[in-house]
Amino acid sequence: MNAKYNVIIADDLDDHLALLYATLRATGCFKVTLMAFDGRQVIEYLSGRPPFHDRQLYPMPHLLLLDLKMLRVDGFDVLRWVGESRIPVVPIAVTSYASPQSEQMATDLGAAAVLTKPLDPEDASRILQIADEHFAVVPTGWN
Repeated sequence: MNAKYNVIIADDLDDHLALLYATLRATGCFKVTLMAFDGRQVIEYLSGRPPFHDRQLYPMPHLLLLDLKMLRVDGFDVLRWVGESRIPVVPIAVTSYASPQSEQMATDLGAAAVLTKPLDPEDASRILQIADEHFAVVPTGWN
């Protein structure tokens, strides 16, 4: 089965990146186009800055899975930037330290959902449902 959605995963911990990757891959519906260690890499990718300027090699993502607490540029910063830049991507916040305040801030900044790590198969199904709702018709330019 070919992946249906391109996704970027951002987390500053290797183990968390690996678990997020494995959870998404198990569905067969997601192609991870970037595993980033901080939000700065995500912004560079979305901006098409070198080395991410070739959209054949680095296609635009449909989804972002963003850890809210990362060193340097965190998930909140990326959510803010995506909102200001009007990039047509669906951000989903993923955190180990959910609080009502952080969940509200993430949704106020445009997160389609806030999920708690570690993700399980139900979370992967929810991510797929969110993608399907937002991308009933996939815009041109995505591959």
